[in-house]
Amino acid sequence: AVGFYIGLRYENSKIPDVVEYACADKKTVGAQYYKDKVHVGLSDGREYSLPQVMSASGARYANASESVVFWNKGDGVFFQEGALITYSNCLEAGK
Repeated sequence: AVGFYIGLRYENSKIPDVVEYACADKKTVGAQYYKDKVHVGLSDGREYSLPQVMSASGARYANASESVVFWNKGDGVFFQEGALITYSNCLEAGK
């Protein structure tokens, strides 16, 4: 039981994966990926911490009302606010 607890604490304390994305219209998105959530920083200065939610494909993160959604599909991501995709064609910077 002690080994499990130590392993769990290690998993939760690991440094998250941090990825920078370059998007259309010279916008950027920074994402810190955790086990069950993502912290997103937009180039306009706004930040969101979003839990992972059900998705048919890719990884999808959204607030409770799903008015803010961050999608990670394949090599790219996009950010949706309401019905509008406000950050599109985002690919990992440097790739």
